[in-house]
Amino acid sequence: MRMAKDGTNRGGARAGAGRKKKALADKINEGKTAKVTVLPTANLKGIEMPAPNITPHVCRHTYCSNMARSGMRREASPFRETPKRSSTSWGTAKSA
Repeated sequence: MRMAKDGTNRGGARAGAGRKKKALADKINEGKTAKVTVLPTANLKGIEMPAPNITPHVCRHTYCSNMARSGMRREASPFRETPKRSSTSWGTAKSA
């Protein structure tokens, strides 16, 4: 490794440059000796998670969002507005 004028070690081969190592299976198939490193297994435990609070209201919003993303027209929605409801819930206001 070469030292630059500012005192930093720069230059030389890039990290990871050169031929890639052969896979272990290829070495064994060629009859070469191969070293296998056995690592200890981790003893991981999960924690109990509470059940999600899914209500019919959440399902309705998810359904409507998915229909809007798929390109469904508002008029074709099974949850379209009725005359009793305000028309501003779809983001449009009717002019009188």
